[in-house]
Amino acid sequence: MNGIGHISQAFQQARQEGRAALMPYFTLGYPTQESSLKVIEALATSGADLIELGVPFSDPLADGPTIQHSINHVLDEMELRRLSESS
Repeated sequence: MNGIGHISQAFQQARQEGRAALMPYFTLGYPTQESSLKVIEALATSGADLIELGVPFSDPLADGPTIQHSINHVLDEMELRRLSESS
């Protein structure tokens, strides 16, 4: 099944169960790479129908302040890590 089919199936199942589909958003790498993987796994095993994964990018102006904060945090951490590895 492709991505669109999986998304359609998740919404159809939620509709048949008489509920809204739970589709949390999470920024990859926030607050750390290791902890973000644990959070994503917890979302998947705790009943999320779908999970929207945000990929950090350098200009998140279209997103709200919470998502902007998480993206900027990840990008800052990546830059610090890159700088410390090049020293």
